[in-house]
Amino acid sequence: IEARVKWPNDVLIGDRKVCGILTELELLGDRLRWAIVGIGINVNCDLASAPPLMVRATSLLTVTGRPISRLGLLVALLEGIERRYLAPDRGLSIHHEWADRMATLGERVHVSTEAERWSGLATGVDADGAQDTPAAADGHADGRADSQAKDALAALEAVVAHRVGGEHSF
Repeated sequence: IEARVKWPNDVLIGDRKVCGILTELELLGDRLRWAIVGIGINVNCDLASAPPLMVRATSLLTVTGRPISRLGLLVALLEGIERRYLAPDRGLSIHHEWADRMATLGERVHVSTEAERWSGLATGVDADGAQDTPAAADGHADGRADSQAKDALAALEAVVAHRVGGEHSF
């Protein structure tokens, strides 16, 4: 099963959301003081009788047709997070692994912050996690939503490249 990222914090299978990632962090200058990462994964949810609001969601049960071991999934998730968290210490970058899984490349995207809103064609993700949208409609210099992506980058890089059913049996 191939998982894709809907920038900056949703994980999709096909066109349906299977996972959401939220982060909260505090910086002191350019140093990270602390980070909290919340990951919600639809594992064994039967969405056949879900309310209409849930029609854009899916679950691993729905996609695979069989129950998934939550413990096996948790182990695989934590191993993937650790591997990617330690990659920079080994001189490795996981940017390409993450960027290659972007679901929005070539699509028109809209980005909103408290201060501004812009839209453009998603053409890539830079090394800092900012989504490149050079066709920004509001004249923003390069159309990048830097602050949104940088806040979520560490969490996203840790999990989005993980393939369900890849290295582990669930």
